[in-house]
Amino acid sequence: MGSELVVGALSGRLATLHYDLHSPLAADSSSSGKAPVLLIMGFCTDGAQWDDQVGFFTGRGHRVCTFDNRGIGRSSCPSGRYTTTLMAADVFELMAYLNWIPSGTHLAGISMGGMCADRTQTPVIHIMTPSPDHLTSAQTPLWQDRVRDDERPGRSQT
Repeated sequence: MGSELVVGALSGRLATLHYDLHSPLAADSSSSGKAPVLLIMGFCTDGAQWDDQVGFFTGRGHRVCTFDNRGIGRSSCPSGRYTTTLMAADVFELMAYLNWIPSGTHLAGISMGGMCADRTQTPVIHIMTPSPDHLTSAQTPLWQDRVRDDERPGRSQT
């Protein structure tokens, strides 16, 4: 199961992302207008770790996409430095390919995935907490500090 998409047009650094699309379980008319959900995993963890949350959102009528970040899981591992800005560009390219409008897509991320979501600067950005019933905004000074730290010169990232 799953598909692949070559990304990197925005950054000039090509990579192949593995992604999975999940359809809503609720097939009634009330689910047709619900915003899609893009789940972004953290460092060194593939998108399959979202399985429990996928069921939560598809069970409530949302389309869901999970993916493996570049360098993780079934996605390619091109050489060079990876930053949250680079990975946010990958998120934009994936959303564009899926025809998901950034302002109409819910993003959820864990750890580094939350920072990548924050870097997209879409109006609706969330970080998943241990319970999928509770989403909190990533737009806090703590996350902004971590993103700035992530981007500082000389920080080694692979």
